[in-house]
Order: sequence, then C-alpha cells, then structure tokens
Amino acid sequence: MDAPGRAVYELKTVLRKIEPPIWRSIQVWEDTPLADLHRILQIVFGWENKHLYEFAGGGHTYRPPESGRVPLNRLLVRTGDEIEYVYDFGDNWRHVVLLDARLRPDEDALYPRYVGGERSAPPENMGGPYAYLRNPAIPPASQLSSIDDINAVLRTAFPKPLKRVSRRGGEIEGK
Repeated sequence: MDAPGRAVYELKTVLRKIEPPIWRSIQVWEDTPLADLHRILQIVFGWENKHLYEFAGGGHTYRPPESGRVPLNRLLVRTGDEIEYVYDFGDNWRHVVLLDARLRPDEDALYPRYVGGERSAPPENMGGPYAYLRNPAIPPASQLSSIDDINAVLRTAFPKPLKRVSRRGGEIEGK
C-alpha cells in the first residue's frame, strides 16, 4: 500500500472539437508526473507516441523534459479543475483533462487504470479534428477491445508503481 492519505484521481479526458465526444476515463495517483500521464493517454486513446505534446494549466505550459517534474496535484487540486493536453502540434489534437473525482485507493487495484470511454480515437497523422469530421470513413486509431486489454497494456508499460513527484517538482523517496 502507498503512503497514507495519497489520493487517486479519476480523470476524464475529452478530445475537443469532436461531436459526439470521444473520451476516456482513467484512475491515476494524484502525484503522477505529467510525462507519465502523456504515456497513459497515448495508450488509452490507441495512439503511438509519434509526436510532441504539452500540458497547459495554472497559467503555464509544460513540455518535456519539464513535464516529468510536474505532478498532477500541482495543477489539479479540486474536483472540477481542468488542464489542457495537446498532442501532435501538426494535427493539433486538443483535450480537456478534468479531475472528475478524488478517491481513496482500492487495495486490490493497480494504478494507472482505465475505467471507461466512448468512441474510437482518430488515427495518427490524419489532419486534425476538422479533417476527421469531414472524413467519417477514416479508420480509427489502433484500438484495444476491452477495458481488461487496455489495463494489461498499462501494466506492461507501468510494471512498477509510478515515481512520485512532489508539488515542487522533486522526486519523493520510496514509491
């Protein structure tokens, strides 16, 4: 079990400018670095991590390598708080990342974990939201068939507990 009082965040990530919405819901430790959140989002949206990314929140923009030193709980504090995640500056996939809930950890759960979503994500390099909406016949990004399949990939990608990062950006000893 992790440190007492350490919360799990349930995040809902919605792809902007797409109707009906394409979204994913995940659970992660509150102190997950933004760089790890990027990797998690790549898996749950079925993308291949081929492009640059950034997060924006609290009046700042975070790109690698800084995103590896910024924990979620520096930017998302209360239920309802949001940050923006942008993936692929050419296609300009913009997402709202919403803190849906702060949860107590489930002793039997492994984090990060995927808990749900709707609609297949657009494929890499297809031109962004407007091209996607003009071309509904475009095949979706590589999609896994079930919550269990996605969580198995997350377990492979994150076999050990995620590194903890303090709100100031320094690593915390232990898990």
